Amino acid sequence: MHIKRYAYLDHNATTNVTSHVRRKMNHVLKYCYGNPSSLYAFARKSYEIMEEARQQVADAIHAEPYEIYFTGCATESNNAALKSVSNFFYPKRKRSFHTGRTSLSD
Repeated sequence: MHIKRYAYLDHNATTNVTSHVRRKMNHVLKYCYGNPSSLYAFARKSYEIMEEARQQVADAIHAEPYEIYFTGCATESNNAALKSVSNFFYPKRKRSFHTGRTSLSD
């Protein structure tokens, strides 16, 4: 008997999640979709869920919650990383980054 095996190598695009994560996401997407940055009561629940997730990620990688950033896309993540590295090595310089069609300036 021959068993087919494959390796999925495109986790940057999407990845399979565990059933626990899927259940949590389904609940949040259905009932807790308020903007976590807003001040109204409905949004506060989203904020609490986001902070709980931040703490869980921090615990998993032995980091502090304030070190965890959630971004909406790879470009946003790349820009944040570039700006952070630049701020660390060149704190007094004015910077402008150009990555593809987007730019991030001080």
